[in-house]
Amino acid sequence: MHQLYLPSLGRYFLPLPKLTDAQVTLLTTHLAGRGYGVRAGRGPKRWVAAKGSRRIAVDGALGLASSGGDVLDALAPAIPPMLALGAREARNAGADAAPLYFSLKRSGASVELQLFPRMESLRTWSYLRRDGLCGLTPDEATVLRRLLGRASASSQVECVTASPRQGSKALQEGRMIYYRSAVPVA
Repeated sequence: MHQLYLPSLGRYFLPLPKLTDAQVTLLTTHLAGRGYGVRAGRGPKRWVAAKGSRRIAVDGALGLASSGGDVLDALAPAIPPMLALGAREARNAGADAAPLYFSLKRSGASVELQLFPRMESLRTWSYLRRDGLCGLTPDEATVLRRLLGRASASSQVECVTASPRQGSKALQEGRMIYYRSAVPVA
């Protein structure tokens, strides 16, 4: 488990697996048993657990918990049974997790890989950059390392960066300017 604190937001984030309905039930039951009131949030597989002034928001479809306080004490004991349940369901359903992390666009001899890391794809992106942090979870980093490890050291990968590099193309998102840049794999 890899909890991340973003000072710019004053929030803790705990990446979780993308949750199945059974895992959501297990996690909400666990928190209710610890004295949290659990209510549905906005959207499917979203909910909020509250205990006094403490609030934990969970987006099960995205696989991310967030709170103004440390979430490990509340959530960590439920993670092993939740992961075991998810592994059994995945084996039974024959589910492929690859589409949850990336998609492929094939065009003749080339392939474009588009990654969907959880925290890096949210509004937290600019806060991560401001705090000098990376929001890749260990499983996402493993997927990236494996994919990029097959490329030669002189290869480049195209990504969106906060600052321009040689040959970058500017992109505007709202009032923010980002750059599509070629970055060395190394």
